Amino acid sequence: ATGLSMTVEDDDGHTRGCGDSCLADGEAPMASRPGLTGGLPSGSPRAGPSAAPKAPGFASTTSTASATSTVNLKAPVKPVMAAGEALRRITEKTQLEPLPEGEQLFIIAFQLPLRARKDKDGTWEVYPHKFTNMLPFYQLRSQFRGQMYFVGWPGPYKEEDKAGMTEVLFQHGCIPVFVPDEIMTPFLDLGRQTLRPLLHNVISTKQGASMFDLSEWEAYKAANEMYVSAALEHVPTSGAMFWTHDYYLFLVPQMLRKRYKKGLIGFFLHAPFPPTDVFRVAPFRQELLLGLLGADLIGFQFFGYARHFLNSAFRLMGLSYLFELGGFLALETTNREHRVHILAGHMAIDFQQVQKLVPTLDCSGLRDKYPGRVILGSIDRLERLAGIDLKLKHFQLFLERYQVDASQVVLVQYAYEPSTGEWEEQLDGPSFKDIIMAQAAEINEKYGFCVDIQIGEVSKESRLANLKAMDVLFDSSVCHGLNLTPFEFLSVHSEKEPGAVILSEFCGASKALTGAYRINPWDEERVLEALDQAIKQAVWMKEDGASDQFMTDYNYVATCSLSGFVSEFLRDLRQCGSTDKAFTGPTDRFDHSSVILNTQPTFRKLERSELLWAYKESRNRAIFLDIEGTLPPDADDLFVRSQNPHRSEATEQMRSSFGAKPSKQTMETISSLCADPNNTVYVLSSRDRETVTEMLGGVRNLGLCAEHGFYTRHPDRSVLKKDTDDRPWICQAPEMDTSFIVLARVLMDQYVKRTQGTRIESSASTITWWYRDADPDFGRNQARELQRGLTEALFSYPVAVDSGKGYVEVRHVCVDKGAAVTDALDRITTTRNAQVDFVLCLGDDRSDEVMFEAIHAMSDANVGVKRVGSRPSMDGDDNSTTRSLADVSDTAGEASCLSVVSQDDEDQRTVGFAVPASQKTRWKMRARMKFFTCTVGKKPSQANFYVDTTAQVGELLKALRTQSMHKRVVSVPDLAAFGGSTGGSLRPLSNHPSSAFM
Repeated sequence: ATGLSMTVEDDDGHTRGCGDSCLADGEAPMASRPGLTGGLPSGSPRAGPSAAPKAPGFASTTSTASATSTVNLKAPVKPVMAAGEALRRITEKTQLEPLPEGEQLFIIAFQLPLRARKDKDGTWEVYPHKFTNMLPFYQLRSQFRGQMYFVGWPGPYKEEDKAGMTEVLFQHGCIPVFVPDEIMTPFLDLGRQTLRPLLHNVISTKQGASMFDLSEWEAYKAANEMYVSAALEHVPTSGAMFWTHDYYLFLVPQMLRKRYKKGLIGFFLHAPFPPTDVFRVAPFRQELLLGLLGADLIGFQFFGYARHFLNSAFRLMGLSYLFELGGFLALETTNREHRVHILAGHMAIDFQQVQKLVPTLDCSGLRDKYPGRVILGSIDRLERLAGIDLKLKHFQLFLERYQVDASQVVLVQYAYEPSTGEWEEQLDGPSFKDIIMAQAAEINEKYGFCVDIQIGEVSKESRLANLKAMDVLFDSSVCHGLNLTPFEFLSVHSEKEPGAVILSEFCGASKALTGAYRINPWDEERVLEALDQAIKQAVWMKEDGASDQFMTDYNYVATCSLSGFVSEFLRDLRQCGSTDKAFTGPTDRFDHSSVILNTQPTFRKLERSELLWAYKESRNRAIFLDIEGTLPPDADDLFVRSQNPHRSEATEQMRSSFGAKPSKQTMETISSLCADPNNTVYVLSSRDRETVTEMLGGVRNLGLCAEHGFYTRHPDRSVLKKDTDDRPWICQAPEMDTSFIVLARVLMDQYVKRTQGTRIESSASTITWWYRDADPDFGRNQARELQRGLTEALFSYPVAVDSGKGYVEVRHVCVDKGAAVTDALDRITTTRNAQVDFVLCLGDDRSDEVMFEAIHAMSDANVGVKRVGSRPSMDGDDNSTTRSLADVSDTAGEASCLSVVSQDDEDQRTVGFAVPASQKTRWKMRARMKFFTCTVGKKPSQANFYVDTTAQVGELLKALRTQSMHKRVVSVPDLAAFGGSTGGSLRPLSNHPSSAFM
């Protein structure tokens, strides 16, 4: 289907309608395992005595009278371990010490963090090498109890100094690798002129030589072998750990694996990994992949880079990837028994160390130079990939189109040349440096001095001081694996001295810093708009304080640390060495098999006229509404609440459910519906009480259910006459055992560590793992594996493990929206001493399906009342559990839906919902009752109807509000007769389609 006939959801349908079909082959659905009946524990008060196993949204058997196909999901029960054993194994792995006493770690990188030089008197001096990313790693040595050695190139050396340099460097934990010049030169050329541009999605052409020089490749292999030999000279026989860094040493892991069998080998790529179609250009692509596959753990900055690597391994080498419990991705190789694990987690700066330096930073130089101006700036490599030329072009357009006074703003650009002469493609004509200097001169000549380009080395203190002096960080990189400059910019600013950040979406940091203005450097209009908004934000933040956008990123950076990054990587590396396959259990790949289900024949779009007719003819109405994804959201609240790095690619339907409060117009509509004395309105949410109160607490006489109904605040018309709303929150199960939350959190924590953009939200009765801000593909597949792991670990607990739009949730089986709706309807009937004759239930998520089921179940549970068109099983077994199919009558226009009915006695009980006799007495439904269960989006659902969008939900509620405000004159006999016509103006209800029970 296309257009509005089929709604696109943020879970691509994987977490709705598939039920237990998302489980791996051979795994039993939750409902078919011992001790569970109808999805509930044996003996549960809501589990009928004859209840049969049922997966949500599916029939357990197929009615022979049905023309609609259903699927039998029963499967052999998979053995599971006890919850205590699961907790022990999980905690054992999470509590591994990164580098215990007595163990040795060898960090192998292109350059050493230290350099050694000999004075004139022959004395050796050791000093830090500023142009290497290994120096921060070296400064962490004292934080670990084990020994840490660094292996790398010591810089230029003389042959006669090798022995002395080796001795003095080894005293400081460094092992030099002496690569002869005849090998080092082509080795560096391949790394900086071939591999680096290739990894950054650039296919370069060298002047006067082939792009892929086989002599350079031979030198590359020889140099990698030298690094391995240098490390192995100091490795103990008992075993050690190795951690190799970046693209200069792609072959080291496999070489280590061949020569040293006892070690644990890790690799981390600081650069991005390109798509397969770019990577496959290299003639030695397979050799590079094989080199990496020698590692036990391969780390990437972000999952997008890991995905490219996994696709290359599959397309170029046929290696399949899978998910393991605990959040690991893994590749199964053909030449080893154990797997290659994949990790996505970016580096970070030492926030606490920077904070100690902030009071000492002197940023007066830049501010005194440009007093009263808004300072935009950045610190980048002097290369085309930094996009400095694009930045200058956009700044000039900004001054021109927005008619900005150039004396009020200034762009300060620092550019440094990499010490190793990193790749910069040589083209005919001026150099890149000459190009940007000419651009700056042109702008300054036209608008006055407003562009300041400074090329040269920048010390750490000067770097931080200049970043602190800037009001707006302006990044326009074409491709950058991470870029730590935005992290430094945020760390030197504060809530009292905030700043704004503009980041290119091709910069890895934009995936982590969700509060920044994300731009496409080639999209002129968007860049200019971001510049305008960022400058305005920087100005008003000086007076009003930090914005939510700034604080979101500032708090994120404050929680990151290089020490934490190193510890987590080493802990994961050790965990790879002790993988318990009986515990992890592989699942299937991304492309899992799907079960295609049809909705019932009467599942159709809800017509406004049909709903209004039923609403107008009723006197005791109950309305149940979900919030997120159902009610139209406040557009201004979407960005602040979601902070989703993928929001620019998300559809409006997906973005509408990211935690935004309902729109102001929707709030006014609900308030009017609550004021109608014939209405009782409830809003149900999985959120906690505080969040629900914040969203809808201001609506008088509105019933609120938080945490799936664990807490309820019932409607009370008396509050309409009071100045304050003092209705209490009532806990429905105050003595409920919630010990399962502790175990669930332990496992969820592992997925938070290994799935960027995820978080845990815990409440009194539930715990939820949210992945809406994660990479869509990675998050969805991690969610499937987490749901599987939670199901096994919590098997002995009376809990339900649910998945929905961007979340995996664990809750007690006694707490769900279906039970809340059942209690609410019973309360309405009792307190008003009148039968409910109209129910409208609107939802969009899998958690809302139980509301639909509960309403349908209560109709089937009443003596003598059956929905029009339902018929008994055709197999003659009175005790069988069948899914009744509606008898569709085109002439009568009757509406019905599917239900699961147990036909073991004269009372009809819906599976999982045993209705007490006292409630049956109070709840006498008549055939003319009008029930509308409606979901947002056309998809497999227990609802009878659907609407396409949340906007249509708002239109329906607005129409009901208009009807409530319309004065109707009816007689008392008419009200008693319920459905009779008044003065001929109303036709008999039985002639309208809505008179059929839905």
